[in-house]
Amino acid sequence: MSDTEDKSRLGYGCTDGDRSCEIYSDYNVLKQLPAFEGVTPEIIKLWAYFGRRTVYEPGEIMLRRGEPIGRAHCVVSGSAKVFFDKNGQEFFIHTLKEMDVFGELALLADITSMVHIQAIDTVVTFSFDKKSFWKVYAQFPRHTKRAVEQIVKLRISWQQEVMKRHIEEAKNPERVAVLAKGLFI
Repeated sequence: MSDTEDKSRLGYGCTDGDRSCEIYSDYNVLKQLPAFEGVTPEIIKLWAYFGRRTVYEPGEIMLRRGEPIGRAHCVVSGSAKVFFDKNGQEFFIHTLKEMDVFGELALLADITSMVHIQAIDTVVTFSFDKKSFWKVYAQFPRHTKRAVEQIVKLRISWQQEVMKRHIEEAKNPERVAVLAKGLFI
C-alpha cells in the first residue's frame, strides 16, 4: 500500500478493512453538509462509497496555488489556513474548519487552485472527484441541475462573505485588490 493510500484510509475509527463502517461514517459526514441539503439518501450513500478520506499533518500543504484541484473536499476534523502568496508575501484569506468544503468547483470543470491551503493541526478530509460526481448524477439525472446550482450558490456566497470580511478589516487597499484578484480572476 502506498503512502497516499495509507493516508487516505486513516481517521475512521473503524477496524482495518471494514469498508461498510467507513461508508457509514462518510455518509454521516456528508448528510450534515449544507451543500447536500435536500439530496436523497441514495445519492449521499453513493458519494460516500466513491469518496475517500485523507489525513494531513500540521504544516502540510494540502493544496498549492496553480495545482489542479481535482476533488471536492470536506474538512471532517482539524483546521487549515487558506492564503494567497504574492511575491513571497502571504495574505491570509480564511481558516477552514470542521464541515467546511473546498474545491467543489472542480466537480464542474478542470480548474487549478487560486490559493494555498495548509493544515494548521491534523486535518482529515473526505473527498470525491468529478468522475464519481457525474457517475452518481447519471443515475439520478433529475437531481443534477439542483446540485450544480447549489455548488455555484455556495461558492459565490462563501466568496462574498470572505471579501466582505476582508474589506471591513483591511487597512491596506492593496491587500483587498490582491485578495480579489486571487479569488475572482
